[in-house]
Amino acid sequence: MNKAQLLNQLEKSDSEYLNFENDFKFQDLTTNLQNSNDKIAAVYNFSDEASEALFKERLSKVSPVLLFLNKKPSFNIKCPTVVIDFKKENIILESILNSLYPINASTPKVLGVTGTNGKSTCVCLCEQLLLQQGIPSGSLGTVGVTANGEILDLGITGTTPSYIDLRRILSSLSSKIKFLFMEVSSHAIDQKRLGSIKLSGAGWTSFSQDHLDYHGTMEEYFRAKAEIVDLFISSDTKLVVPPAQEKLYQEIKDFLNGSGRDSNLLKARELSEFSVGELPPFFKVHYNKDNLALSLELVSEWIDFKKVKLDTLSTPKGRFSVLPVKGAFAIVDYAHTPDAIENLVEATVKAFPDSRVITLFGCGGDRDKTKRPKMAMAAEKSSTEVIVTSDNPRSEEPENIINDIVAGLKKKPLLVEVDREKAIKEGVKNLQDGDVLLIAGKGHEEYQEIKGEKVFFSDFAVVDSIREEND
Repeated sequence: MNKAQLLNQLEKSDSEYLNFENDFKFQDLTTNLQNSNDKIAAVYNFSDEASEALFKERLSKVSPVLLFLNKKPSFNIKCPTVVIDFKKENIILESILNSLYPINASTPKVLGVTGTNGKSTCVCLCEQLLLQQGIPSGSLGTVGVTANGEILDLGITGTTPSYIDLRRILSSLSSKIKFLFMEVSSHAIDQKRLGSIKLSGAGWTSFSQDHLDYHGTMEEYFRAKAEIVDLFISSDTKLVVPPAQEKLYQEIKDFLNGSGRDSNLLKARELSEFSVGELPPFFKVHYNKDNLALSLELVSEWIDFKKVKLDTLSTPKGRFSVLPVKGAFAIVDYAHTPDAIENLVEATVKAFPDSRVITLFGCGGDRDKTKRPKMAMAAEKSSTEVIVTSDNPRSEEPENIINDIVAGLKKKPLLVEVDREKAIKEGVKNLQDGDVLLIAGKGHEEYQEIKGEKVFFSDFAVVDSIREEND
């Protein structure tokens, strides 16, 4: 899109132009400023002096061809800039996106998965199930973007991207895949990040406490997730819940009836009804039985169950990833809610019935503080010992977060260590032959958020370094 075409799009908008003397052309739009360049324009919002200062610092490191800002900055900007609030001018934004990333017959069908836990596993399984049928498919979520089993570097982070980035992703995948399975967070539904994209189906994995720092109450958290039905193509679009989630099924049904919404709500069939053969050990864990049943039901109209090969299915990195170390085992998992960590520890105890299970975990800063002692109780319930450490402290002091966690423990933890790397190494030192160190909370992540900075950190890398030292 060139300058003249953009001005034509913006003709009826309430906008201001800065540095528009020269012509320009851009081919992509992003909400990640660091990905902008001489061909990619960036959209950036700031609200106060602190966020404007951060914007100024980030802008000094890049040279975008064009900027869209929600307000006029207090400092001079060299590149062409449009001051426009896209939250108010959403029709203008839609018009620009339709020009850059048209939705047409080649645009992949989009199916969503929401729920407190299990979203990443389900979108990963759905992609693989269709690939087994020879149907080009991809997934989008916490672990990134994949197409036909290949991880793509599209500069996306987080569970559900912005609407702008989602349109860009769909456009880039249109020649590669027919179906895209994406994680849909409660934040994304509430903030309308899917824009005009409509879902051809959805799954709801589970519901338990999380994100109360954002939603305030469990009722509001539930409402946000339930409004996924407003994103459906039609009232016939199916919303699938796992077969064991009877309570969740009834709560969704009551919400839909009470709010006058129509949806094809259904419980997935039991795995035995799909005739897909013997379950591999990983899928004998109860929550992964749920994830598999939901995934099979969600894609059932497009697959021949005789072609399903369960033994070739895999889960995303950082979802019950077992790593042998010093005659024992380290398991890296993303579990970061009370419900998820309780299920994870119970599953580990069942998988390793003769082993001690030492659970290492922390809690995120600037998030729901009420779940910290609940995380402690959940971890302690079935573990032999627990180790309390840092997760992503963000702007909080790690020691304060740890104190909130320890308050929920009934007995003294094996170790309290702020430094997560040291905590993991000490945890491994305490392992005896056959023991399990369960490292929960970060999974696939390769960073820690500390005082506004993302610094490299990987649970996998720490365990690998220990294994190399012992080779």
